[in-house]
Amino acid sequence: MSADPSNPGRSRKTLALWIVFLGTLVLYAWAYSYLGAVLILGKNTDRTNSTQAAFIDAVYRSASVGAERERPSILGEFTNLLPQYTDGMVDPLFPWLLRRHSNQPPDEVFEAGKWMNFIVSGCLLLGFALAAARAFSFSGAMAVVLMGGFGVILERSAYFSPDAIYYLLVVLTWLCALSLIRQNHLWLYGAFGILMGLSYLAKPFIWPIALGFLLVSLIRSLWIAFRSRKDRQDAGVWSPSNQLVGFAMTIAAFLLITGPRLSYAAANFGDPLHSYQKYFIWLDSPTEAALFQQ
Repeated sequence: MSADPSNPGRSRKTLALWIVFLGTLVLYAWAYSYLGAVLILGKNTDRTNSTQAAFIDAVYRSASVGAERERPSILGEFTNLLPQYTDGMVDPLFPWLLRRHSNQPPDEVFEAGKWMNFIVSGCLLLGFALAAARAFSFSGAMAVVLMGGFGVILERSAYFSPDAIYYLLVVLTWLCALSLIRQNHLWLYGAFGILMGLSYLAKPFIWPIALGFLLVSLIRSLWIAFRSRKDRQDAGVWSPSNQLVGFAMTIAAFLLITGPRLSYAAANFGDPLHSYQKYFIWLDSPTEAALFQQ
């Protein structure tokens, strides 16, 4: 979408399209903000339903984790800076983002969490729109934000839950994986590990992306290895030798982000990957799930 200095007519057309696109994006942001405020102030006003109440309680518990240590080590202080509290149902990222509100009453935490969720989700959507406009087309970019924003993200961003942020993080993780399949720069492996770690801290359902990426990247390496020497030179953007170092960087980045949560779960539940959801999918009803959790 960049302007071509050798073609002034095309440059002016591209600039005009950008102006129209940005103007449309401003109108979209206004409509998104208005509808989001209606949902936050008019629809979602009850903080006592089970899901939101559990996350509000987790804000206070997350802030208290590590506070009982009188003289924490340097490693302990670093660990306390990262999300870690989980009860097996509530995951740590969303409560951790609201820890600075833990000295406020539940009603104020509830309002702060809804607005934080809405603002973060909206900013990520606008970032997606700009990135999609540069990578694809203006119409494609608007389709992404209209379907994703008004279709799913808007409603979920008005609640005290990590759903909207989780969906957006998963999309970012998936896009990073697609970029790595195309050209496996080492820094992208680190970014993939960080995004996968943040997605896991929001909700633990990220393993299909990880397994799919591992499988496809191995197939990609084998395909490059069995091509002719000339074809391998032409490929250029993919380096099989980056795979081993890249996987190590991904694992290291993932463990750096999720390590405190894994340690907390191992200490309290005996399983670093503990999550009740991975058991609930095999049960037949919410009643059975509740009995299992007890």
